[in-house]
Amino acid sequence: MSLHEYKDFVGTLAGICTILQFFSPAFMCLDFIKAGSTENADVMPFIGGLVLSILFVQNAILIKDNIMLYVNAFALVLGVIYLVLYFFYTKNKVKFYLKLSKAAIFIAVIIGYAQRESKDVVQFRFGLIVTFILLALIASPLISVNEIIKTKNTSGLPIPLILSGTVVSFLWFLYGVIIGDLFVQVQNVTAFFLNAFQLGLLGYCKLSKPVKSASVKKSKKSD
Repeated sequence: MSLHEYKDFVGTLAGICTILQFFSPAFMCLDFIKAGSTENADVMPFIGGLVLSILFVQNAILIKDNIMLYVNAFALVLGVIYLVLYFFYTKNKVKFYLKLSKAAIFIAVIIGYAQRESKDVVQFRFGLIVTFILLALIASPLISVNEIIKTKNTSGLPIPLILSGTVVSFLWFLYGVIIGDLFVQVQNVTAFFLNAFQLGLLGYCKLSKPVKSASVKKSKKSD
C-alpha cells in the first residue's frame, strides 16, 4: 500500500488543522476588543498572515492543488476580517495605511511576476519565493532570542500559533511527501523545526525561572 492512497485523508486532516490554526489570531482580536484599543497589538502578524494567504492561493493555483486552494482561500477571508477589526480599533490609522500599502505593493509585484514568468520555471521560482517569506515570518520572533533567554520573558512568543504551527507543519510536510512537492516538504519541515525550537525555548524559560522559597512566602504572609 503506497502513501499516495492516503493523500486525501492527510490533505483533509492538514486542511482541518490549518483552518483551526487560522482562528488563533481571534484570541489577539478579543484582547484588543476588550481593551478598546490596539495599543499593545502589532498589526504585522495580521498583515503577514494576509500576505501569506494570498501567496499560498496563487501557489495552489500554480500547482493545481484544490485542497491547498480551498484552505488558503478560507484563510484569506479570515485574514481580511481580522484586519478590518484591527482597523476599527486602531487609533493610528495613518501608520496602518502605510504598512498595508507597502504590503499591497509587495503582493502586486510578486503576483505580477507569477503572471508574467514563463510557465516552465514559474512554479519552481514562485515556490522558492513563498518558502523564504514563510520561513522569515515564522522565524521573526527568534530575532530577540538572546533577550528572551536572558530575561526568561516569553510574552513575545505567540504560544497558540507555535503549538498549532508545529502540528500543522508536520501534517503538510507529510502531504508534501505524498504529492512529491519539494517546496511543500522544505517549507514545512523547516517550519516544523523552527516551531519545535520555539517550543523548546518556552519550556526552557519556564523551567529555569527562579521559584520563590517558602521562607519568602511566609515572610510576606506575616507582613
